[in-house]
Amino acid sequence: MSYNNNLALTDSVLPRIHHSNVESGWYFQRLTTTSVETIQSLLDQLNFPQEKRKLACKTCRHLITTQDHKIEINGHHHHRFTNPSGITFEIGCFASATGGTHRGMPTLEFTWFSGYSWNLAHCANCLTHLGWFYQASQAENFYGLILANLIET
Repeated sequence: MSYNNNLALTDSVLPRIHHSNVESGWYFQRLTTTSVETIQSLLDQLNFPQEKRKLACKTCRHLITTQDHKIEINGHHHHRFTNPSGITFEIGCFASATGGTHRGMPTLEFTWFSGYSWNLAHCANCLTHLGWFYQASQAENFYGLILANLIET
């Protein structure tokens, strides 16, 4: 949906707010939960490139990726896995992580995604472990990033 279409949609849903009503709080006191949810949904649909939610390395604040690169693998963006050492990770899948790097020889050993080999993914700035880079011959590559190691900026 384009910016102009969103404005038209927003204008059709939101009544004109008179300055005196805003000052008195009259308008905001009469918002229902549904109204607030509708307004928030419309605002979330606006596509302002300068306002993309960015995800950065929690250690050094280096930009890693944006929410625009979120993808679903096996029907979900968010996954929870436990490795053979018993450590549980919550990861999100991303098509791109330009602020990261991946190292090591890809392996299929203990892969969490059938058919995908993986190697370690790190922050390109401070080398903090951010997750894994997954690749397969018959599918698109992606990053499985540890959500606890990222912050939204």
